[in-house]
Amino acid sequence: KGYSPDNCRWSTYKAQANNKRNNRILEAFGQEKTMAEWADVFHISPSTIWARLKYGWDVKRAISTPVKRHATEV
Repeated sequence: KGYSPDNCRWSTYKAQANNKRNNRILEAFGQEKTMAEWADVFHISPSTIWARLKYGWDVKRAISTPVKRHATEV
């Protein structure tokens, strides 16, 4: 058929990015989500999660520990 409104749907950039094969899937609290999805849930950046995992943090701690804010960022 090719592309037509019957067999296509619009998706957000964020949804498309979460469907890529090279995403890192993390399992915590009985759920599997991409690093970006966990970052959205806990309001921290994916790069913070990545760095924490790189330094040996376990997944639950890496995604759920709040980011310390500097006094100048208030």
